[in-house]
Amino acid sequence: MDGLMAVSSADKVLGYIDETVENIYRELHTQPGGVPSITLKRISQLKPYQQPDGQTRWEIESRDTRYSFPGKTKDEARRFACVLSILTEIQRAIHQGIIVTKRDIFYRDPKLFIKQETVDRLIEDIAHTCNVQRIDLHIVASPRGLVVGISQSNEPETTPVSLGDRSIGHLKWILVVEKEASRHNICMHLKLTASRQLFNRCQIRHGIEMTAKGFPDLATLRFLRMVLDHPVFSGPIFGLLDMDPYGIEILRCYRTGSKISLGDTQSRVPEMQWLGLRLEHLAEKDAAVLELTMRDRSRARKMLESMTLMNGEVVPGTADCRAEAQRMLMAGKKAEIQTAESVMGIARWLEERMATAVSEAR
Repeated sequence: MDGLMAVSSADKVLGYIDETVENIYRELHTQPGGVPSITLKRISQLKPYQQPDGQTRWEIESRDTRYSFPGKTKDEARRFACVLSILTEIQRAIHQGIIVTKRDIFYRDPKLFIKQETVDRLIEDIAHTCNVQRIDLHIVASPRGLVVGISQSNEPETTPVSLGDRSIGHLKWILVVEKEASRHNICMHLKLTASRQLFNRCQIRHGIEMTAKGFPDLATLRFLRMVLDHPVFSGPIFGLLDMDPYGIEILRCYRTGSKISLGDTQSRVPEMQWLGLRLEHLAEKDAAVLELTMRDRSRARKMLESMTLMNGEVVPGTADCRAEAQRMLMAGKKAEIQTAESVMGIARWLEERMATAVSEAR
């Protein structure tokens, strides 16, 4: 069944590309002074709603975005060329049966695309237009997830590790940290031995720590889901994120999934426990805080809207995120993990909170 679905998705994408190219050719050759164009659908708004079975779904509102050549300006012509270039790369990848990264596509012609965000946005639009997942375009994000502590062997760090009973059977917990710098500092404070056994000298042992360096990519979400669903793993998963609108939104993304993984239950981690940071933690330790900017406030308000169902109720799994975002807006304060580390002694603070949670989970 999966193979048939993959073929169907590939045919759908190739059919769209063939039709688009045919329309461009027809416009150029059959009509004097023709202006070829490409129309993509862009997600403009997502409205969450709850089905009778309790599952959260998203009502998607789209708007058409048209790219014409030569267009009224040089930039319009460039954007048309960007879309056509990406469609060509997708067609090549599907025909050759290979996978390319968004970064690969950008570096095919960085002068044309100018910014990586241009490639990312257009790929998302193409997938939505074809009503397929991004992987059906044979495109993935560049890997950025880092994990420490999953193996007890003395093999080199680059040795591949399979997710079997031997590699994860000893694990008791998972800690996800928002940023790589914070993850590294915590590892240094709590000591990582040569055998990759994390938190060797603290109260709790045998766990893994990882980061996606910000918002989680699909590979990170699916990796976590595989570990959590493995029959030999039964421990909790924790999240440590900045106390700002981005940190709260990243937590929501882990729990409910991202915009590009709508409907994919293997790309969400609703059981993630939020360790911090929160306003109450900073108040306890008299840690340094920063003022929210106007941009922070705008993002927080939009985030609150995305956590509200169409009937006015809160999206399942986001009640604590919503409450903390409201407190943050009222206080007008934010803080990052790095700024709190020296004041809070965050490694030991983490150890105490995680030890309590792990013991309660037994």
